[in-house]
Amino acid sequence: MPVTPLPVIPAGDGPAHSGLALLQLLQREGALPVLPAGEEQLVLDDMLLLTRAPAVLMTSPTIPSVAAEWLVDIGGTVDHTLARLRISSLDCAYPEELAAFQLALQQGDYHGVILDLRSVDGQDKAVADALGATLGAAAVPVIVLIDADTCGMAESLAQSLQQQGAFVMGEPSRGIPGPGRVVPFRDGLYLRLPLALRAAEKASAVRAVFPDRDLSAVEPAGDGDPWVKQASDTLVAIMVLKRKPNE
Repeated sequence: MPVTPLPVIPAGDGPAHSGLALLQLLQREGALPVLPAGEEQLVLDDMLLLTRAPAVLMTSPTIPSVAAEWLVDIGGTVDHTLARLRISSLDCAYPEELAAFQLALQQGDYHGVILDLRSVDGQDKAVADALGATLGAAAVPVIVLIDADTCGMAESLAQSLQQQGAFVMGEPSRGIPGPGRVVPFRDGLYLRLPLALRAAEKASAVRAVFPDRDLSAVEPAGDGDPWVKQASDTLVAIMVLKRKPNE
C-alpha cells in the first residue's frame, strides 16, 4: 500500500526552507526527474545539500543502527601528543572506551584531541552528553571536525564543544541538531527533519554548526586525509603557542 506523503514544509521563510519547498513543488507539479530509484535518491539528496535544507532523505522510516566503533589514533610530535577520536555513531554506548579515554586525559597522556564527527549521526543525548562532559573537562585543546553529513546529536555535541571553546573545522553541518522526526515524502522515501522545528518558527531557528575554519576548498595532496592533516597541524600550533615562554 503506497504511503501518502505528508505536508513537511513548516511556515516561515529563508534558505533553510527553500530546499524542502523546492522538492514539494517539484513533487506537486510532477516535475521530479524520472530516474532509477537509486539514482533518484542521490539527485534528491544532492538538491537538499545544495539548498542547505534541514533534512536528510532516507529509504526507511527508521534511522539505521550502526555497529559501535570507537577508534583512537595517536599522532602529533614527540613533545605534543595528540589523540584523534573517531566514532561511528552517537547512538552507541562506549562506557569502557570512554572511561579509558577519560583516564588517559587525566593522566596527561594526550596534549590535544581531534574529535572527528564527520558523517556522524545519532539520537542518544546521554552518549553525547557523556562525551561532551569528558572533553569539556579536559585541560587540553580540542578540535572538532564536521562536514555536511554531521547531524543529530553529533551536531549538538559539536555546537556545545564550540561554545566551550573547542575549535571547529570542516564545513557547515546538516542543520538537524538533536533528535529528529521522520515523515513520508513519497513512495519509498522519507525525510528526516529537526524534532524541535515548529510551524511558527522561521528558518533562522534551524541552525547548522558553522566551522571556525572552513576546509571545503582543501583538496587531497599526497597520502592521507587532508582535513585530518589540517586539524593536526592546527592543534600542534595551538599547543605550541600555549606553552610558557620558559618551556
